[in-house]
Amino acid sequence: MDENSTERNQKLKDQIKRVLLWAWSAIISRIPNWIVVALDWLVSAVERTVVLAVAFVIFYSGWLAFRGGGQQSDTLNRILKALSDNWKGLLLLLIPLFYRPIRAFLARVTRIGGLEAEPEPSEEKRTVADNRGE
Repeated sequence: MDENSTERNQKLKDQIKRVLLWAWSAIISRIPNWIVVALDWLVSAVERTVVLAVAFVIFYSGWLAFRGGGQQSDTLNRILKALSDNWKGLLLLLIPLFYRPIRAFLARVTRIGGLEAEPEPSEEKRTVADNRGE
């Protein structure tokens, strides 16, 4: 009886997963294309803004460290303390910032550390078709 109820629970969980996946795909497929394009533009704009902000903070910290004195070094100490206290928030900003470029780079990499990636089947078919002159 216990194995039977466990099996039924597993089947029910699988059915719920299928229904949720179907519902999610139905919702996503109804989103107009212009919204997807607008969100993609927004993400790229936010990424660039964050890069500029990080560059400004690095430049400002360096300027305070080498040109500053007295009150400015106190400002640098406050900035470093704030970064030290809130490193998790900074990590939450940096992971999404570098995820897309790193993923795009790794998608293009075919050879790393002496290891070579096997081409995908679609690329093999295309190569064979090109060699035949098709």
